[in-house]
Amino acid sequence: MDSLILVLFFQVILESFPISSSGHLFFLKKFFQKNLDKTGLSFVEHFSHVPTFLIIAAVFWKEWTSIFLKLIRFDFGRDSYRRLLSIVIRIALLALVVCLITIFFYMILKIFGGKFVFLTEQTSVLIGFSITTLILLSTLFVPENREIWDFRKSVILGVAQGISLLPGISRLGTTYVAARWLGISSRRSLQISFLGFVPLIMGSAFEGCMKLRKIKISFELNFSSMNLILIAILLGFVGLLITKRLAYKSKFWGFGIYMFFELLILSRLI
Repeated sequence: MDSLILVLFFQVILESFPISSSGHLFFLKKFFQKNLDKTGLSFVEHFSHVPTFLIIAAVFWKEWTSIFLKLIRFDFGRDSYRRLLSIVIRIALLALVVCLITIFFYMILKIFGGKFVFLTEQTSVLIGFSITTLILLSTLFVPENREIWDFRKSVILGVAQGISLLPGISRLGTTYVAARWLGISSRRSLQISFLGFVPLIMGSAFEGCMKLRKIKISFELNFSSMNLILIAILLGFVGLLITKRLAYKSKFWGFGIYMFFELLILSRLI
């Protein structure tokens, strides 16, 4: 089986969990790759967001489509419709703030590099894993509140999502936990985490598709590899359902326990 296909397989699955897919892939790739070129890996990183977007859309289908169907009625004469429209516009603007701040952090990391200064990549990932572990375990102490999502919180969430671009730090875990500590309910925290992320992965997925047309990729999308990708999408869908269920029940600390043992294992391997 082609190494890049395996990377894509694990990337799609790991994206559904708050455990840093990039950090896990850094170590996983050591077991089945020796000479993966940067061009191919860059393509996989971007193209994997295509199935990730499909998985997110499928998991949140009922929650998001009900609002969309109400909006396309264009019933501006009703006060209830105008209130719904104003709420949707407000949420979209707040999500845009999160995205723009994340893009700013992305550009900074592009300039200075995506790892901690003066550290090897392995050490950077392990530090990122440690941060992710502490972040996830901190949900054990978060009180359940139902405060509103405002501009100030969007700025903080954008910074949190931007910091999570560093290797080993889970984007989903960081934004969800940050929202919880800002007093937002567990359900809304998870939804906000994806609202501030979906536009970014759509752009990344588009970039991946464009790269597919312009460069030669070292793997073939034959019958077996397509089946493997479909299996990854199915497993990713189930994984995100599990993540959603644990998030709504305020049990993200369970992923922190997993990360703690993962951190112990990986620290012994290097």
